[in-house]
Amino acid sequence: MATIHTELPQDRHGHHGEYIVGQTLKTFSNPGLELWFDVNYIAGVTDLDLILLDNQVGLYLIEIKSMKIDAIQEFTMTDFVIRDNQKKTHPKSQLLTGSLKLRDHLKRFPKLKDKKNLPFLQSTVLWSEITRKKGRVRPPSQPSLGRRPQHGRAGRQRSRFRTGPMPPKFQE
Repeated sequence: MATIHTELPQDRHGHHGEYIVGQTLKTFSNPGLELWFDVNYIAGVTDLDLILLDNQVGLYLIEIKSMKIDAIQEFTMTDFVIRDNQKKTHPKSQLLTGSLKLRDHLKRFPKLKDKKNLPFLQSTVLWSEITRKKGRVRPPSQPSLGRRPQHGRAGRQRSRFRTGPMPPKFQE
């Protein structure tokens, strides 16, 4: 079984995704899996939804977003907008801040003062209410996360994730 170092998340308003992920991960039979939920108790470190350590794949910082795909109006590399044009803090920014602050905290330990001893902190966003199928192929009348090139200021091409019909090349 996985080792859970903190309390499992409760099913409360605004945190249903964390609850679902906790209930799912607690059933994993991997003895090398260690989990810390809702890490908000380390001085100087911002709130981290989940720290996952697997002795085979490494250490992950995970930001859990619990929303349905049709609640997302725009998701780009820098912008995160939900319905009614509500701009939200981008999960990538949340993870970067959390990662840097956690690294600074870990450097206080004598064994980790040397940079080469610090663990590599991988980070990812977990969309608890969006399945791979829902994120890729949707009827044209419903939003879908797709990747399409857009031209930036200097004519450079950049990737954007927007809601809307999926471009034909991404449909399966």
